[in-house]
Amino acid sequence: MRRICIALLTAILLIESLPAQSRRAPATAGDRLLAKYFRGETKRLTDRTFADIATLEDWTDRKAEYRRQMLEMLSLDPMPEKTPLKPVITKTLEQSGVTVENLQFQSMPGL
Repeated sequence: MRRICIALLTAILLIESLPAQSRRAPATAGDRLLAKYFRGETKRLTDRTFADIATLEDWTDRKAEYRRQMLEMLSLDPMPEKTPLKPVITKTLEQSGVTVENLQFQSMPGL
C-alpha cells in the first residue's frame, strides 16, 4: 500500500509540474469524478507525507528504505545487469566550430 501511495504521489507531482496550458479540465462526468478522487487522494497523501520526519536524524534513518522503495517502483530493484550499450552515431552536424552527434544506444539488449 505504501508503494502505491508513493507511486501515486510521484505521478501527481509530475503532472502538477506541467505547464497549466497542457493540463485540460476533464471532459466527461467520469473524468471529473476521477479527477476529484485523485485530488482528494493527493491531498490525503500530501498531508501524511513525511509526517513522521521531524529531524535530520529521522530522515537519515529512513533514507535507505525510501530509496529502495523508489528503485522498486522503477523496476530497478534489484538493479539490472549492466550490458554493452552498442552506441551508433546516426548523424553528425558541424557548425561554427561545434560538432553535434545524434546517437542511439541499447539501454537493454535488443532494445
